[in-house]
Amino acid sequence: MRSGKYKQTNGRLLDYDEEGNNTYCCLGVACDLLEKKGLLEPADWQEHDILPQKERKLLKIDSEGFFAHEPWPVNSDVFWTLVSLNDSSSIGFPGIADAIVRAEKEKNWWKK
Repeated sequence: MRSGKYKQTNGRLLDYDEEGNNTYCCLGVACDLLEKKGLLEPADWQEHDILPQKERKLLKIDSEGFFAHEPWPVNSDVFWTLVSLNDSSSIGFPGIADAIVRAEKEKNWWKK
């Protein structure tokens, strides 16, 4: 997500901008990388709004990308999901990557 290769969108795993270029949510980036490794077929994920079951199992997260308790300093008891970081914030892909790294370092990967 830090490479600049992926353009961010929200509301879908994969979408298209006005010029017809692919745009991805952060979970769509993960699916694209799994596809490139031969673990998924395009039809497995490209037409979905949420993360399908097969992808959830591969990524070890739920459909919302529920992964961490307070990955960013906040003033309340908030559980963030990758979907909420992607769709409801202005963090962008580099910030989401930072949240994932921070959660992993803290072993703060939670499941619902």
